[in-house]
Amino acid sequence: MNETSSVPHAHEGGRAHAVVDEGFVRASWRRSQLAGVQQGGKESPFLGKVDDSRLLRCAGEPLARLRETIEHLPVSIALSDNRARILTRFDNSTKVGSALDAVSFAPGFDYAETAIGTNGIGTVLASGRAAHIAGEHHFQERFMRLTCSGAPIRDPLTGRIEGVLDLSGISTDACVVMHSLVRSGAREIERALLLDRSVAQRAIFERFVLADARGQHAVFAAGERLSMANAEAQRVFTVTEQQWIGQHALFVLEGGRDRREELELPTGDPVRLVCRVVTVADIAVGVVCEARRVNRAVRRQLEAGPSDAARLGTPDAAELGATPSVQQACTQIERLISAARPVIVLGEPGTGRVSLVESIWRRCRPQGRVVCLDAESLNRGECAVRPSAQAADLLVLVRDVQRLSPAGDRALDRLLGDEGELSGAAVAATMTVLPQGVPEGAAAELARFEETVTVPALRHRRADIPLMVGRMLERRGFGGRSALSPEAMRVLCAHDWPGNLHELEQVVDHVLARRPVGRIPPEDLPASCFTQGRIPLGELERAERDAIVAALREQGGNRSRAAVALGISRSSLYRKLQLFGIAEC
Repeated sequence: MNETSSVPHAHEGGRAHAVVDEGFVRASWRRSQLAGVQQGGKESPFLGKVDDSRLLRCAGEPLARLRETIEHLPVSIALSDNRARILTRFDNSTKVGSALDAVSFAPGFDYAETAIGTNGIGTVLASGRAAHIAGEHHFQERFMRLTCSGAPIRDPLTGRIEGVLDLSGISTDACVVMHSLVRSGAREIERALLLDRSVAQRAIFERFVLADARGQHAVFAAGERLSMANAEAQRVFTVTEQQWIGQHALFVLEGGRDRREELELPTGDPVRLVCRVVTVADIAVGVVCEARRVNRAVRRQLEAGPSDAARLGTPDAAELGATPSVQQACTQIERLISAARPVIVLGEPGTGRVSLVESIWRRCRPQGRVVCLDAESLNRGECAVRPSAQAADLLVLVRDVQRLSPAGDRALDRLLGDEGELSGAAVAATMTVLPQGVPEGAAAELARFEETVTVPALRHRRADIPLMVGRMLERRGFGGRSALSPEAMRVLCAHDWPGNLHELEQVVDHVLARRPVGRIPPEDLPASCFTQGRIPLGELERAERDAIVAALREQGGNRSRAAVALGISRSSLYRKLQLFGIAEC
């Protein structure tokens, strides 16, 4: 078939066929041609059998019920994963079974559209919709005596396609009910996938459904590796705005408390959020947010003048970040330090708390100065200073205040007292998020502070990553001469960033060392960017992770060939991928 060839019509003989969308089939044939599939191709690629998977377990009972329902029909039932690899097959007819065996339609074989052309599994995955492929609508000639109907199986929570349910039979024996049967069977498996989800995910889903049913509000839900938005949310908010609200929901989840607040969207329009934390056994597992956009012009008409949030919430985006959670933190910090109210700035290591406070203070006091004091130095009495600014223009910033001892607290008192060298200065402190909480006995040292503001981790502000990378390139003198490709930027935005901004700076230095000028592809990124695990790795583990990522890159992402190159079994490779959290390379 060449580009001008038409797609053949289904056979006129035999039983009635389901109506075939020839435009849909023609698009599939074009994709098959572009992938280099030959019409006279013989063997389907073998990827290896899968004996156990979540999809197989969940599909067990629905497949058994489907087999009972269609036991009188001369068809075979097949289930594939989301890579078009067949997981299992059940035959109701030896005639159909023999025909399928002849074309290697069996567990372990690859039925991707890029491998064998138009078919009831690969074409479903390529198009994301159900497909009925009748006889000559198959791309390869060896399948033309078969008719198949396939339907995608989607995870109800994530919306991702997990696999395909397929019914296949001899074309002359096929019937129109195949298409409806396969779609209803796929829905049954999707229901089983939902019930198989953890109690936490089901709890989030139930709260999401209840919130959606209450009214016309846009509703978002977020949890560990879970993100949902109802139809109203997708209508009212752009994709970027949905991502921003989703990231803020994860930030609220980390705080563990319900919140009502108003944030500014990238467009500048405010949005009012009611965020309710979902708990299971007193553990915060997710957040459901109801959102309502507020038009900025209407808001200004109702108010006497611009609010503090509007005035303070517009810092230099490239310097401080532009996501709602960062903007809110900036607004709170500026309000507190401008009013000389001592504040603790909380966050994970590497989130840029010190730089953030310094930038905000210098914006408030262009002539001001920041004196940074380390808690450990205060504890040792090594912090005598001579400020070169008036007290009203001076901010004292105590780093790692959770490490302050009683002796260090007394030293700080002497500096800030009426006769102290820093008397009258504004005070702020940074504090690292600790898994075990505030150190025992630290209450006295923290008593001087009035409020706490949390700076979100980089994984909760991924929309800021392109801005930050651009600023880092400019600061290193590479602005305009070097840039990350869209594919490389997508990898960075998907990474969990356990090291936060410090890790991002190390990645930028790494890629500039490899490619100082031009477009930076994903291959130039360090192996750590392709992992999602937050466990600390030793030197040997990092070396093993890097070797696995390198092998996957060399083999074009093919895990079977990568396992051979590494000299390990596929099952061992899969365990390592899960252990290190390695995503697609």
